[in-house]
Amino acid sequence: MAAWFRSLDPVQPKDMVGLWSGVGIPSDHPLDGVLENLNWFGKRFHSDMRADALLFTWRPGRLVALEPIPRVTARTLILQCRDDIIASEEVGEFVHQQVPNSQLVVLNASGHCPNLSAPDEVISAIRRFV
Repeated sequence: MAAWFRSLDPVQPKDMVGLWSGVGIPSDHPLDGVLENLNWFGKRFHSDMRADALLFTWRPGRLVALEPIPRVTARTLILQCRDDIIASEEVGEFVHQQVPNSQLVVLNASGHCPNLSAPDEVISAIRRFV
């Protein structure tokens, strides 16, 4: 699947403005289907470069956006994989800049779920943080 993602042409942010409906792709990940079971809809990208983090269907015709970043006030550890095909290192840096009192650790791991691909490195980062 990683090769397929890398084969896609880059998309310009201006071309993504609008409401996008998402679909889960079964991947044998332990969390397959979780978002769908919570009535996940997709994302909304705004022309000012903001995006609704997660959109859920509350009732027919009514979407609710969950925006976790602005509400975070606790000391926060952000773990970012060096080779993440879904969220690049720039995403981790963006989240770090948005969350006050956060610490960004870039893991020497690949994939989007370092708890599965590099569990020892994740545990070590958490232990150093706490």
